Amino acid sequence: MPEVPPNVAIRRIGVDELSIVQQLAEEVWPHAFEGVIQRHQIEIMLGDIYALESLENEMTALGHLFWVARHEGLDSGFVSAFKRGDTTWIKKLYILPRKQGIGIGRALIETAVTHFAPSKAISLNVNNGNARAIEFYKKYGFAIAEEVPVKMGPFDFTDYVMTKAL
Repeated sequence: MPEVPPNVAIRRIGVDELSIVQQLAEEVWPHAFEGVIQRHQIEIMLGDIYALESLENEMTALGHLFWVARHEGLDSGFVSAFKRGDTTWIKKLYILPRKQGIGIGRALIETAVTHFAPSKAISLNVNNGNARAIEFYKKYGFAIAEEVPVKMGPFDFTDYVMTKAL
């Protein structure tokens, strides 16, 4: 069982609750990508990537699972993940800025890892200019494995693939 901080409850959600993910992303993304990507790009990508149809497709067609963390009565963050081969992939991980630093992100990652166990590794993509996120993942034991081109919405970026052996 993953270690969950006090006053935090993590639950897997279904298609009918994806609006929670959409609402959290709309609040988190401007903070998460401030100084990394331009504001107009954030708005366009939120409309594309976090459209309910896109999220539903990830869940139903691609097999991604979603969990939401609730802290002191407030939906505070989410993770989506899937398994490919012997690797658990974190697709999305976002925590409200005012709820960061209390262990919610770590607990969400551990929830996904536990669900998809056994895996030999956990991997994720992170924008190569997102120093705050890269630092968080390094503290959790991830290392940069490679640099790859990615398309998010209509925009091209470069990500690091970060991996942690399990």
